[in-house]
Amino acid sequence: MEQQFIPFEDRGASAPRRLFMTLGLAIAGGVVGAFITIGALKLFGFDFGVLNETFREESPLADRNAMRFAALINQLFTFLIPAIIASYLFYKKDWLSYQRMDAPPVAKYFLMGTLMIMVAFPFVIMTYWLNSLVPLPEVLAIAEKNTAELVKGIVVMDSPMELVFNLLLISVVPAIGEEMIFRGIVQDSFEKMISNPHVAILVSAIIFSAIHMQFGGFLPRVVLGMVLGYLFYWTRNLWVPIFAHAFNNGFQILGAYFYSDEFSNMEPTALDSSIALPGIISLALTIAVGWYILKMKDGERMVYR
Repeated sequence: MEQQFIPFEDRGASAPRRLFMTLGLAIAGGVVGAFITIGALKLFGFDFGVLNETFREESPLADRNAMRFAALINQLFTFLIPAIIASYLFYKKDWLSYQRMDAPPVAKYFLMGTLMIMVAFPFVIMTYWLNSLVPLPEVLAIAEKNTAELVKGIVVMDSPMELVFNLLLISVVPAIGEEMIFRGIVQDSFEKMISNPHVAILVSAIIFSAIHMQFGGFLPRVVLGMVLGYLFYWTRNLWVPIFAHAFNNGFQILGAYFYSDEFSNMEPTALDSSIALPGIISLALTIAVGWYILKMKDGERMVYR
């Protein structure tokens, strides 16, 4: 007897329940991760509060690795672990299939997803400039400055081992965890709730950007989230945006390692209107690549679950 196909939305939790449970698990995971980080660092002789206050580009290797460890724990407990737990709670042994991670896509979608991220980069840089034109309240400006100092310290790399650590921390783990949360669950849930994929992609991208709590880069992250969201929507395979996300972050880490002087001078505040024309061209190319991906899907059976 032929087994009847039952859509995923009919097999597990409802879309609103999936959404709120996942976000709740992410918040709870972040709290648990914070306690684990503080306790673990204390075992190694670090006071997280003092380390957070004094951490700078000039900080020694031990401090850099301590902050990387703290950031890694935060990523794991806020995104990756909650995503796996939530998916398993919803669909048990079928969770990989629910997340559209049970099969790798054909190589052309990896390549086109990477190309789309590459051609979108100047447009993303342009949105950094647009974002910088919006004045921030003093409290947010101070928070942005502190975050910038933290990132500058983390991306200081004096050895290949630090490069590998940063690729794991900033490229691999966030790409998997964040895509599972924001595309695999949040965007998918909004699609079921709103029945408008474009609104679902936009709302998910806004949440994706807001949860990073870095308002100086709010608009660029919305744009990045939308590019990744459309890659997921068009291909229905989460590995495509995961790979594109990892490439985007990893490319910047490799640039910071091999061209540290040039990257240290690339501040969003140094941008001006001269980025507008490359940004507009970039947007046009991004749309063209997206259109080509859609054309590649012509004649292929897409399964909307």
